Amino acid sequence: MDDSPHFVFYYPLSSARRMVAAVDQEDGQLMRDETRLGRLATGLYNELVLRDYVKAKGFSADTLLTAIESSQGILEDQYAKVQVFQTQTTEKYPQLTFQELESRLDILRSKADLLKLQLSNTISEEQFHQSAPSVEGAGIVIQQYNASFTTLFDYLSAYDDYNKAITNAERQLYEKSIPDPDNKNINTNLENLRNIGISSVYAKAKSTDPRKGLSALIAQRDQWVTDSVSSFAFQDLNCRANAVYAEALPGYRSIIQSEALIRSAGMERELKNVKTDWAQIEDAHDKRTAESYEYILDNVPKFKQQVAELKERYARLIAPTPTPKPPAESDPTTWIILIIVLALGAYGFYMYRKKQQEENEGDSDAGHH
Repeated sequence: MDDSPHFVFYYPLSSARRMVAAVDQEDGQLMRDETRLGRLATGLYNELVLRDYVKAKGFSADTLLTAIESSQGILEDQYAKVQVFQTQTTEKYPQLTFQELESRLDILRSKADLLKLQLSNTISEEQFHQSAPSVEGAGIVIQQYNASFTTLFDYLSAYDDYNKAITNAERQLYEKSIPDPDNKNINTNLENLRNIGISSVYAKAKSTDPRKGLSALIAQRDQWVTDSVSSFAFQDLNCRANAVYAEALPGYRSIIQSEALIRSAGMERELKNVKTDWAQIEDAHDKRTAESYEYILDNVPKFKQQVAELKERYARLIAPTPTPKPPAESDPTTWIILIIVLALGAYGFYMYRKKQQEENEGDSDAGHH
């Protein structure tokens, strides 16, 4: 489908169970899109009808074509015989007529040609589908078979009319008082015209009308597809919901096992919320409906987050308070450097003041003298 091969799981048409599941061969992904799965299931159903009904019942196009081609050769021989037979018989007994027989034989030959053409078209379509299989291709082949079966019964109806014409020709032998042994010989020749090599096909088709069987199966197709896709969707929900439920269950059990400790930490409200939410999940799990599985898939992830937050808060509450560290002792080197800098600064300032004082005293003495 869509140029990508798929592995498909299904139950046979004869089974009361219905489900279709498909996996893309390229990426291994399970097909969950119900519209696409429905398309694939429709193609699968048509494929199964062809395999398990049309061919299994002996109505494959190649089997029918072999019988019809053989019959056409016999019909041509019969037609030649009728021409000779009619000329010879009517010369001796002009009151006899075989025009109806000749006309019905012509129609039968024409119907055989049409059937051969239709069966050849069906085989061509079937071979194309086998060389390039697709979900739509099987449906086209089904249509061809439907047309082939209709043409087959037109041919068989023409054969019935041909047989009636033979019977009418035989009846006139008695009505026209044809004497023996000519009566018996003509009757034998007419009776031999009945065999055109389709007795097996005729008996099978009349006892098991493939038109009705095919129509009945096609009428059931949409319901089969709907049931099969719905069954998969439900089973898929069931599997996924049970998986996430199983993942969440250990977390809930660990909360219950620590219930007394959680209560002692003053977290009764959080504990109550967890128990209430899990009860709703349990209830949905017990219902086992599509809606309940959807509820589990929607709510379990939120529940797991809720449990994780409760555990995290509880862990913080019971964690020991860390003892403050005493302030680190100052590095004495820093103070020594500072003292030296201050001392050098003070000494420099002292020497500067002393020098200024000496200069001032010298200036004073010079002025005095």
